[in-house]
Amino acid sequence: MGRKGNFVEKAASGPGRKAKKQKPPTLPDHLKEVKEPKETLGRRSQKRAAKRSAVKAGTASRKKPEKKNKSIPNESLDSEGMSDDDGDKKKLFDDGDSDSMGEHSEDDEPLDDNFGGSAEDSSSDDENELPIERKSKQLNIKKQKEDELGEKELQMNIQQFEKYTLPSGEEIEKEVLLPPDLTVLKSRIKEVIGVLSDFTLKREVGRDRVEYLDQLRKDLCSYYSYNDFLMGAFMETFPIGELVDFLEANESPRPMTIRTNTLKTRRRDLAQALINRGVNLDPIGKWSKVGLVIYNSQVPVGATPEYLAGHYILQGASSFLPVMALAPQEGDKVLDMSAAPGGKTSHIAAVMKNTGMLFANDPNPDRAKAVVGNLHRLGVTNAVVMTYDGKFLPKMGRGYNRVLLDAPCSGSGVISKDPSAKTSKDSKDIGRCSHLQKELILAAIDCADEGGYIVYSTCSVLVQENEWVVDYALKKRHVKVVETGLEFGRDGFPRFQKLVFHPSLKLCRRFYPHTHNMDGFFVAKLKKISNNLPAAKAEVVEEEIVEENVDNSDEETPAKSRKNKRKQGNKANGSPDKNSNPKFKKGTDAKDGPIFYSVMHVLVPHIVHEKPSIYVLMVIGILSSLLIAFFWDATSYVNGEEHSTGLLTLLFFLSLVDCSSSVLFMPFMARFRQAYLTSYLIGEGLSGFLPSIFALIQGVGGNPSCRNTSSIVNGSESWQVEAFYPEPNFSVSVFFFILMGLMVCCAASFIGLNHCAVARRERYESVATRVPVAVDNQTFVASSELVDPTFNGKSAKITYPVELDAVSEEQGRVRTDIPKSVFFYLLMLQAWVCALSNGALPSIQSYSCLPYGNTAYHFAVTLSAMANPLSCLIAYFIPITNVCLIAAFAFLGTSVSTYIIALAALSPTPPLVGYPSGETLMITSWILCVGLLTYVKVSIASIFRMEEGKGDRNLFWFGVFTQVGSAIGSIIAFLLVNVYQYFEAYYPCT
Repeated sequence: MGRKGNFVEKAASGPGRKAKKQKPPTLPDHLKEVKEPKETLGRRSQKRAAKRSAVKAGTASRKKPEKKNKSIPNESLDSEGMSDDDGDKKKLFDDGDSDSMGEHSEDDEPLDDNFGGSAEDSSSDDENELPIERKSKQLNIKKQKEDELGEKELQMNIQQFEKYTLPSGEEIEKEVLLPPDLTVLKSRIKEVIGVLSDFTLKREVGRDRVEYLDQLRKDLCSYYSYNDFLMGAFMETFPIGELVDFLEANESPRPMTIRTNTLKTRRRDLAQALINRGVNLDPIGKWSKVGLVIYNSQVPVGATPEYLAGHYILQGASSFLPVMALAPQEGDKVLDMSAAPGGKTSHIAAVMKNTGMLFANDPNPDRAKAVVGNLHRLGVTNAVVMTYDGKFLPKMGRGYNRVLLDAPCSGSGVISKDPSAKTSKDSKDIGRCSHLQKELILAAIDCADEGGYIVYSTCSVLVQENEWVVDYALKKRHVKVVETGLEFGRDGFPRFQKLVFHPSLKLCRRFYPHTHNMDGFFVAKLKKISNNLPAAKAEVVEEEIVEENVDNSDEETPAKSRKNKRKQGNKANGSPDKNSNPKFKKGTDAKDGPIFYSVMHVLVPHIVHEKPSIYVLMVIGILSSLLIAFFWDATSYVNGEEHSTGLLTLLFFLSLVDCSSSVLFMPFMARFRQAYLTSYLIGEGLSGFLPSIFALIQGVGGNPSCRNTSSIVNGSESWQVEAFYPEPNFSVSVFFFILMGLMVCCAASFIGLNHCAVARRERYESVATRVPVAVDNQTFVASSELVDPTFNGKSAKITYPVELDAVSEEQGRVRTDIPKSVFFYLLMLQAWVCALSNGALPSIQSYSCLPYGNTAYHFAVTLSAMANPLSCLIAYFIPITNVCLIAAFAFLGTSVSTYIIALAALSPTPPLVGYPSGETLMITSWILCVGLLTYVKVSIASIFRMEEGKGDRNLFWFGVFTQVGSAIGSIIAFLLVNVYQYFEAYYPCT
């Protein structure tokens, strides 16, 4: 192994491991053919001898063997299918530093297999053989061929008459109890693979292919120590015949390789220095001019003077490929998004010859220190090291000519380096990696300038982390896949299982340990066409949340990714949105408004008043409803991604109006009698019921139809199954105009309550009855200083004669004082009820309802909205003031809520799915839950409203705790749904 360091003389042809030319083989004396001198022959004998010599010479010239290349088994890193050029032997190492794939390095000239012997030597060897030796060779060759034919015929007969039988269940159970027998497992794996290779003829009667595949997966997991998920993923990726080769390759380490640092030395000089130190090495292959493969070494390769001087770096052969595909040019502005430990970064700097600008980023500060150390040792002077999160790099700067993203991955291609990955990786790990990779590749594209190139690479062989991610980028950004420039490696997968990717993904390159003797690797090269998104992407009007949710897959399939374009249309129709909940957003986005008002009301009550605040709130609501009808589909770019900023901004203001109404309207309604407060609560219930009715009128309802649709992305047509909902009877803008009409009615009602004479009288009489000026049953006069609007804001003293007997009946049956403990208990109960009804339950409604069908979902939404005003109406005629009874109703509502939460937790397969009884039970649960919780809220508000002299204060705190409870419920729901992914959504047509 290895060559001597004599680079002046011409290297003799041979296997590349010895410099001396081999001597021609000689025979022992007793086997040498004895030739008599010519002069002893007669004339005729001499003529016959000359004739025989001429015939032999002609035969030798016709059978002159061609030169062959000798490769080292299991150590060669040459590319697949690369032809060897014939010609004169050149120098062993060349001085070229370029890593271009288009030029063949002189260092990688093929080495002959005849140990220095020429074709003439072989011919002369044949002439020197005795006739009996030649006859013996011919007989041996003939016998060997006959034996091979007999063995093939025997194997064919055995395969025809013997069929492998799978072990029975009892045999498998016995094997589980005993330690695995590797010999038995290996034999069974071989037999099962043989059956699968010709399944029709070799299968056992009554057995299907799935049984054989299951048995093969279990045996491979036991034999090679993989978990079931990873083995299943490999079986989907590789053909069965190739799978074992891949698994075997993972059991042995890859050859040690180093990369010459052309900033400081040349490969031939480095090779000579290392050979003189006792390092046995060879060129890595024709595809690289800077790589060397080391077979063994008498000194530590990572501690030689050349290593410390920065002449080379230890780097895997597969790590050369992304930089070769990136092909940076001198003077370019290049970004390496995941630079640690600095091998690829220093390679880029060497190709650029320390010109241009190189930005090396790694989010881990500790790993970034390794990058700095390697760059200093290797003499890189054009690099800047950063420690930013890769997802936010577009904010730091754009306009890069080339971007390299060697994305974090599961490491399924480097199992030989980390055998723990065999059992530690599962579907969640792959999902998290895929989600992060999608975010990073979009950031990489956004960092690149128009016309720039992006190289995406991973050390994984799984499609979910490779073609799937690139296909996702093709849909989200205006880019195209181009040739990598790598002349070897396998093509990417334009199809995988039932998935269809963009056809251009065939230009990607895959590398495997069993075929290329390097780590499993994936390389894709993209070219950015435009900084603007394609027109097809402009239809997405809502913030894309699929990539935010890993378990619901994110793992987003190519067939599902286009469903996001229908989000807003379905939502406006009343169709359930799978990844977004407007009520949930309301609870999380718009809580600051009422909280700010509440704090100001407590600290500076003389500044904050309900009436002006309500007027401002009404103006905001009307303008937002009007603008959203025109700008609901307006989008803009935020951090390089297209978002529905118009819809999101206007929905925030509408949510602010909704959430603030409880804090502002409740104290205002305390100025009126109990009947008006009940009317207000009924109207609040109708505010959710009426939009549901309008949505049904719009044409929403019924389960979606599943259709096979096609779409054209970047000039290529792909097919996927999508759920189609009925077309609406009127547009989305009309729906929002109806909402604006409701806001106008609300504002008109508030103006009437302030300026209508009848409403003023009801308001003032209510205020007078609440002024305690008498303590007996005598007739008395109650006076109150009020501001009458008819006096243009001037203060006037108005006296209202009120008889105690004339006080309304409701005033006589309500307690005049509420103990502080009861007051605090009712506030906490109100917060709990609102946490369920306003925060948690709306966030999981689709999870609990959609598995039973779209029709059942709409029934649950509409009927539960009807239960809200119905409960307010019942509370008006049948009020309850007993605290224990209120607690009992709250307990019942909580119990039903628990059942609904359980349905959501069991989604997408809750109990009784597909049965009418299951749908009925689910709808009934929602009606009872909303009705009971609403009844409790109205009862608590009635008690607070009727306390003497403190009704407005009580209702103020009632509104505060309503918002606090709703906020807490929303936060908890947010954590469960979006952070911990506790609930799994149901998707139709999947």
